[in-house]
Amino acid sequence: MIYLDSNYIVRCYLREAGSAEVLRLVRKSDGCGSLALAKTECVAAFHRHWREKRIDADGLKKALSLFSQDEMQSAWTFFPVSQHLIQSACAFLQTLPADVPCRSADALHLTCAKEQGFQEIYSHDRHLLTAAPFFGLKGIDLIG
Repeated sequence: MIYLDSNYIVRCYLREAGSAEVLRLVRKSDGCGSLALAKTECVAAFHRHWREKRIDADGLKKALSLFSQDEMQSAWTFFPVSQHLIQSACAFLQTLPADVPCRSADALHLTCAKEQGFQEIYSHDRHLLTAAPFFGLKGIDLIG
């Protein structure tokens, strides 16, 4: 199983730079996992694409429908946001050097991946990728 953050998951439903590479990765994997927060992040990203007129109303409806169908068919494994996860993320954040940017959602994703036993995390988010080694993870960006 591989761990993807929401910006990679979105690329499975909307045509963006790197969508083809992400879809190839997902298709050859033994499953895909992410933090449950990614569900909200994905829906918000679909809505942002519609709001910014990158997709029309039909495109939004299609992306939401496909995402929902895939979730119901267990194409994605979403790990829960627990009090323990939040506390662990806070502890990791407190150990980061001052020059390492890490936003709260990134810390939650990185902590989740680490606690679920992943060694790698796939993302196109430069802040998440910069912080990944401090959480004991290898950050991988196929899009570059």
